[in-house]
Amino acid sequence: FAARGGRLILWHGWSDPLVPAGFTLQYHERVREALGPRAASDAVRLFMVPGVGHQSGDSHRRLGAALQAWVETGVAPERATSVVGDGPGGPGSFAPTRLLCAWPRAARYRGSGPPKDAASYDCVLPD
Repeated sequence: FAARGGRLILWHGWSDPLVPAGFTLQYHERVREALGPRAASDAVRLFMVPGVGHQSGDSHRRLGAALQAWVETGVAPERATSVVGDGPGGPGSFAPTRLLCAWPRAARYRGSGPPKDAASYDCVLPD
């Protein structure tokens, strides 16, 4: 798959009660071991989605678009933005968004800006 130029985005909700997130993390690590870090990075991206259980919400649509862009442009996604719920409604309202980061990076609040806005976060490696 990877040798033929295939691209794969894996995602998993950290709160999935049916399939433990550790299984997907373990699978991703085995792919990296089998292909080597560079080849795996060229073919596979993993996004761990906070606060999402077995139902995907908006994440699958946003990451599907990221996969399509990766295939069409050759630029691997390092981040995506996902909409959380439907928002409060009414004029001037917006649905909260969250920043999704390619594993092993995670979203970290910058310390300013609306906490429910993905633009207030950066993708960083864990401490």
